[in-house]
Amino acid sequence: MHKVLVNIMCSFVPSKDLRHKLRKKLRKDPTQTERVIFDILSATAQQKMASLIYNSSTSAITHQKIFGEYKGKFFGQEVVLVAAGPTARGYRPVKGAVHVGCNRSFMLESLALDFLFLADFRGISSFMQEFIDYKGNNCVKFIGDLKGVSGQQIPEDFFLKLNNTRKYKTDFGLGGYCGIIPVDIDFNPLWASSTIAHQAFQFILFTNPKRIYLVGCDCTGHLAGHFLKGEGDSAINKSLSRQEWDFTVSEMIKGWSKLKDFANLYYPDTEIISINPIGLKGMFNDQFITYIP
Repeated sequence: MHKVLVNIMCSFVPSKDLRHKLRKKLRKDPTQTERVIFDILSATAQQKMASLIYNSSTSAITHQKIFGEYKGKFFGQEVVLVAAGPTARGYRPVKGAVHVGCNRSFMLESLALDFLFLADFRGISSFMQEFIDYKGNNCVKFIGDLKGVSGQQIPEDFFLKLNNTRKYKTDFGLGGYCGIIPVDIDFNPLWASSTIAHQAFQFILFTNPKRIYLVGCDCTGHLAGHFLKGEGDSAINKSLSRQEWDFTVSEMIKGWSKLKDFANLYYPDTEIISINPIGLKGMFNDQFITYIP
């Protein structure tokens, strides 16, 4: 048991040489395990490790209730992921499909969402009351935890105003230590990257549908805007340079590429269709549609 504990603790040390020295020392003197690991790790690493342990232990308990019932739930069905990019404007719902939205996508008048994902408060800063009041198709609202990031964290009193809401954990801020897309989101934190759409996509894969449509997943950044403008757009644009936006968009696309590999490995029978793609053009099965008003 001590050997297993040592291996787990050493996995948080980024340096290979340091891991080797630490493992050797801890195996010689089991009583020093806890003290040595915290002496060697930096303050930042300690904080990340504590946060990772907290999120892992919490999600192992709470995610069974939050996501457990959806494992394989939409097998053989079609699911549409609706993000807030400009190409979502004019979307005509796929008949009979389950719709999973992100942020302000609930403001699209053409559809009623079944599920809605939100993590960054800025995504609905201009539409908070509308988000609270939104019912959709008995819409379940999944709210991600951003670990207290100022201006982005969802306040706790916000949950008191919502119905049919579930709060889930992510590995946000811990990518250097985990950064692994989990298969079993009913036990593990969701992988968090540069867009909430990635988290919604993980949920959709977990339901094991036969086909996924990507709508409004433009990967063009806030500089290109959303299908519906809001105050949050101006605040975000002012806080980031064009170079930073280019990097963010690049990370979004890399994230989708990583999710594509994940889907091919674990859900090879699920077809993924990207509707009117821009940044994702050529990554999935592209389908270009001209919406008639």
